[in-house]
Amino acid sequence: MKNILLKFQLLVLVAGMLMVSSCDVDPVFDQDNPSLASLTSDPDKAQLQVLVTGLEARHRNFYGSATQMFGSFGREVWAYFGSDPRFISHWLGVGVSDTYNDFFASNGTYLTPYVAVKQANVLLAAANSSTRLTAEERAGYTGFAKTIKGFQLLWPLLQQYQNGIRIDVEDPLNPGPIVGYDEALQAIRDILDEGYSDLQKAGSSFAFTLTSGWAGFDDPAGMAKVNRAIAARAALYAN
Repeated sequence: MKNILLKFQLLVLVAGMLMVSSCDVDPVFDQDNPSLASLTSDPDKAQLQVLVTGLEARHRNFYGSATQMFGSFGREVWAYFGSDPRFISHWLGVGVSDTYNDFFASNGTYLTPYVAVKQANVLLAAANSSTRLTAEERAGYTGFAKTIKGFQLLWPLLQQYQNGIRIDVEDPLNPGPIVGYDEALQAIRDILDEGYSDLQKAGSSFAFTLTSGWAGFDDPAGMAKVNRAIAARAALYAN
């Protein structure tokens, strides 16, 4: 009986020691989804540069899918892929009477611009939270971000037309409503106008660097021209 009791006490002691030692769990961070807190809480210029470069990269991602789809609809492109004949049959209605209603091969054209919009929103939040910028420098960041944001929102709107799109997507878990074509287009024009106003206050140079593709437009004055060109395009769509 004493041996059984001793073994039971020893078992309880070992179990208790294991419980105490196992309570200290090291935090595990998801390296594929890092927190934005360090970028949106008083970031320095090096961190802001990363966001600018990321926005440049995301700004270009829509182009391939959009060219294939809109070019096909406009009969300017023959999007032939041996792996899937539906790019011809269902985009152009060749040999079929009914097409897919499941967004076939157009998902990227709709979603990719919103990824750039998300990047622009992060850059806006970061620039507005930084205490290391002058007013002119901050206006340069926000003017650039709003210019790209307005341009990117045009693409899902062109695709959806009267179906409308979401403009307010800052909170991915609680996005704003889908608004109609006219309201969405006016919101885009307002974003571009805000960006232009910011660029007018951004001084003679940016506090960040753009890639060589922006040569001639890599300062506030040049970016303002880009902004007005996009705004003119949006104005044509409104008429």
